[in-house]
Amino acid sequence: MHPTCSLVETCRRRRAGRDHDVVVVALVCVPARRNHKTQLPRSLASQHNNHFTPYQASTMPDLRATTFALVGASQLHSLVLYTNIGATAMGVVPLLRGRLADVSISPGDRVKAWASYYRAGMKWAVIPTALAAVVDIYIARSHPVTQVRQLATAAAVVGLTIIPITGFILPVNEKLLALEKDDSLKGVSSSDPAGKEADELVNEWERRHLVRYVSYIGGWGLSLAALVLGALVLEVNEVVVI
Repeated sequence: MHPTCSLVETCRRRRAGRDHDVVVVALVCVPARRNHKTQLPRSLASQHNNHFTPYQASTMPDLRATTFALVGASQLHSLVLYTNIGATAMGVVPLLRGRLADVSISPGDRVKAWASYYRAGMKWAVIPTALAAVVDIYIARSHPVTQVRQLATAAAVVGLTIIPITGFILPVNEKLLALEKDDSLKGVSSSDPAGKEADELVNEWERRHLVRYVSYIGGWGLSLAALVLGALVLEVNEVVVI
């Protein structure tokens, strides 16, 4: 059983002929029992009645929808982050750069493989990120706890920083897609200047792509914090609002 806690505030006392604003907060906890009401010290009972409005269980806001939203947002941010971690460690680009195996791939095939990987990435990175932002915004507008709303808002903003970061990567994307489209690398070896340029573009794309982890990790961490705080709210049996 969780303890039932009440906050008590006393304000303003007179000292040395002047009024001073003094806030004294006392936390009174007793074991939660059925049909049990928190008993406050007599000296504080009147302040409790004057300064606080308790929400009883019958008037507590329904947190089911926002709790499901918190779980969904956290899952979406996790999907984006961990999918990218897997792709960065064991995906197509590490193979193209020779980190997974010593394979001989022509510059033309390297660019085509990158282009296929890039188009697939639009599905498992951009779409979940957009959905996560939508769910975060819903939480920010609907959850009754201010701190949860703030964390959800921050998660949405940080997650959407992928847009300006993608703008930073876009010039490299356009060059690689142009090389794939005009098929100018057909028969070109890695020792040729054009082949070296294509290989360097793939390497540059990966370096710039790593900047996206600022968005991935930030959105994931903030969403997880909102979920944890939202779970703690579910443990509250009585809410007292100053």
